[in-house]
Amino acid sequence: MRLGADNLTMLYAVSNQPPTARRPATVLQRVQSRPVVLSDTLELSDRCMLAPATTPLPVNDDLKLKGDKPKLTDKQRLDLTSLEANQQRMVVGEIKADATIMAALQDWGSRTEAQKLAVLRRIAALEGQVYHFTPAPMTLDRTMAKGDYGAYDGDARTITLGAWGLADREPRELVDTVIHEQLHALQHQRYTAMKAGKIAPHNPLNAQAREWLYNSNHYHAFEQGPKAYRQQPVEAHAWDGAGAIVDAIFGAK
Repeated sequence: MRLGADNLTMLYAVSNQPPTARRPATVLQRVQSRPVVLSDTLELSDRCMLAPATTPLPVNDDLKLKGDKPKLTDKQRLDLTSLEANQQRMVVGEIKADATIMAALQDWGSRTEAQKLAVLRRIAALEGQVYHFTPAPMTLDRTMAKGDYGAYDGDARTITLGAWGLADREPRELVDTVIHEQLHALQHQRYTAMKAGKIAPHNPLNAQAREWLYNSNHYHAFEQGPKAYRQQPVEAHAWDGAGAIVDAIFGAK
């Protein structure tokens, strides 16, 4: 789905556009999380993976950052890149180790809509477990036009998938969409936790959350230019993360 003009609704959507916009979404389960420690400066634990935020999404003045655009240091980017590569490998490992998911992906065409949706929710639950966030609930939208894969709605904190996709599309694209849109849910929860003081200021995750929050208030819709849309922090994170995971599961295109 293409983004509408009102970016303050924080509706992250994707459409059947050139290779810069397109992805689906999913999930309901709350998964038990475990700490992931990669270095002294990067730690994921209950301190920074917190719980659904209390602030509703329309981004209002008290959520906006003041001053200049946040900028990550080279060291912070290196640490975050290492963390995210590790998380991507873990998600791939969890999915490949899940016999139910892998059997469904191999036999997708014979599955009912309800069975496919259950598998996509299962994938999203594993993503939430590894990345330490609560996956957004997913619903199907039967009015979504063909070519519109899915969207994360920050007001409702939910993800919608185009019902047409479950009938017409290969599992690769659906899994890609689910992972992509759930990363937008992660971004929302992460910067809400940052604003609440739940991520230590020295933690690179804090700087990343500030960058995402700033971007959410200066969002580039696809219609404003495919390159700016694709390269902005929240979209680069979702596109690159989902792409790496899907390539490792289904093979690089």
